[in-house]
Amino acid sequence: MQRLLTAAALVFITVLSGCAGMSKKDCVNADWYGYGVQDGQSGQPTSAINRYVESCSKHDVPVNRQQYEQGYDTGIRRYCTPDNGYRVGLQGRPLPSVCPADLADAFARAHQRGVTEYQIKQDIRAAEQQINRLSQQRTQLLERLIDAEAYRVAGVPTDTDSPSDVQQALQTNDRDLRAANGLLACATGYWQEAGERDGQAGRSASSFRLHVRECADYHPPSDQAAYIRGQSDGVQQYCRYETGVELGRQGLVPTGLCQGVNAREQQRGLVAGSAEFDEKVAVRGLTLRRDQLRTELDTLASQVSTLEQKLEQPDLTTEQTLTLNREMNRVRQEMNQSQSILDTTVLELDCYVGDWTAIGREDAEKGQTFNNRSRQCRQFGHTVDPALYEQGYQLGLAAYCTADNGRVQGELGQPYQGICPPTSEANFLDGYAPAYEAYQRAKLKQELDAELTEVDAELSQLTATIDELTARLDTDGLTRNERLQLITQIAELSSTEQDLRQERGLVAAHRQCLTDDWQRLGLEHGLAGQDNQLNRLDCQRFGLSAATTDYAQGLSQGLQRWCSYDRGYAHALAMEPQSRVCTSRGYQPYRSGYLEGLAERDRQQTILELKAEKLDLQEAQTEQTDELAVINLALSDDTLDPVQKQRYERRRARLQQSLLTLAQRLQTIDQTLANLEN
Repeated sequence: MQRLLTAAALVFITVLSGCAGMSKKDCVNADWYGYGVQDGQSGQPTSAINRYVESCSKHDVPVNRQQYEQGYDTGIRRYCTPDNGYRVGLQGRPLPSVCPADLADAFARAHQRGVTEYQIKQDIRAAEQQINRLSQQRTQLLERLIDAEAYRVAGVPTDTDSPSDVQQALQTNDRDLRAANGLLACATGYWQEAGERDGQAGRSASSFRLHVRECADYHPPSDQAAYIRGQSDGVQQYCRYETGVELGRQGLVPTGLCQGVNAREQQRGLVAGSAEFDEKVAVRGLTLRRDQLRTELDTLASQVSTLEQKLEQPDLTTEQTLTLNREMNRVRQEMNQSQSILDTTVLELDCYVGDWTAIGREDAEKGQTFNNRSRQCRQFGHTVDPALYEQGYQLGLAAYCTADNGRVQGELGQPYQGICPPTSEANFLDGYAPAYEAYQRAKLKQELDAELTEVDAELSQLTATIDELTARLDTDGLTRNERLQLITQIAELSSTEQDLRQERGLVAAHRQCLTDDWQRLGLEHGLAGQDNQLNRLDCQRFGLSAATTDYAQGLSQGLQRWCSYDRGYAHALAMEPQSRVCTSRGYQPYRSGYLEGLAERDRQQTILELKAEKLDLQEAQTEQTDELAVINLALSDDTLDPVQKQRYERRRARLQQSLLTLAQRLQTIDQTLANLEN
């Protein structure tokens, strides 16, 4: 029995000795053979015994070195196996110098195999991560190249890199990609795939020599023949029309690897792709110039506003007024110049990318008056047929001058410029007029909503102030005059609060009387548990009338849904009184739900009480079980004092009886809970 207890406690004692030292009892009862086995199995050096010697010497207890060394020899032989050496190496851990001479060589060879595999996996992972990172970087650099060229073309100042800087970064990126491709080939041994990747990137077969330099002595042998085959396949894919197009689109030039017909095909694609790149640069450059001009105009407008405010100041001298007016004229002249340049830039941008039939149609669909902008594009070298714009404009009018679009324009509150021809204007106005009226109505609703928000904020502030003053009334040490002043302030603020609440009620009533759906309003009131609100709203004072029948129908539907069984049930569970509106209208489902909720509330309370009692009993049961286990462990000691043993046995009997009682009560509670919860 003692031997089993010692073995079971071995791990605990070892941990204890490692972090807080060993007690005298631990040193006396230590299984030194077991310690030796454990230290040997974990690959500890023979000097590991010193920590036990140091700890136990404090208690004048010697360590049995013979037993420890016997156990250590057993453990270290379990550790120093080839399989374990391979595992240690595969984890990238260094070779430990702990194995006996007859096992060290086999362990070291297996360890080296593991280390080699570990290093290769690390190289593969590093190369793949590098390739992914560099590929993402290349995509970003290509975008930066377009931006850099655009800034150059637009003449917009910038702190970003120049086109030559970006081209240099792309060359560095390609060299780094080539190196990462070589490292991946070295580690994997897939030389044909590496050659194909180089060929697809326009790299020559001489890259193989550079790749070999990346290889370590633990890598698989390089295969130049396989690399050449792959590179040849990659070059065939590189020297195509499609590759030329892609290079041109990216603003790049070929590496000069292609020859003959293939080179001409690639060049033909390059011309087509470069045109797309130039267009991207031009469009982005115009966009940059447009945005810069808009920013400048905003700044100038702010300066004009500041100057206008200064001119409104009283007591300005004649000289000051003259100086301010001169500055105002200068800023406005600069604004006019910037606006003129902006208009030209926007027009050129439209001319560059514009589909003039689409632009004409878009102008008409926006309700703008006819403007033959196509003629103006000729100054930028773009030849546009004016008929295309007019054709698009007429198509746009056909789409604009409909009843449906009239409704849309009215709903948006857009003014009508009278552009529809007589044949379709009446149809347009049929949709526009009522929708625009509804827009004005909705705008009034928004204004009322904003007013409600403002009043609510004022009420919140007033309430907080009144609460603060009321709290001060309760403080000690106030004089009679101070108290009277506080009371007067509270009364005045309360009067203001009352006026605001009346104002809010008026605005809220006006807002609700603007509803377009009286049945829905009644439904909302019903769903909120409110009774008929029409008398309170009194819509006639706003020149509006209520659809009482629709409202009553919606209210009935809303209350019928609100006064539900679930609502009554929930009110009872929340200990709320029964709803007056539901009981006065005789909604039986609500009443039934309320009664069921009362019963459910009682059931839940009983369940909670039983569960609380169960938790207390389980806690007591755990404590007593733990104590009983300790007593049983103590009674298993043959050297236990008879008197102490008798005490333990009496305590064990009491605990066993108590645990039996607890188990019976817990069983009763579980049965009761099962009945209540089913």
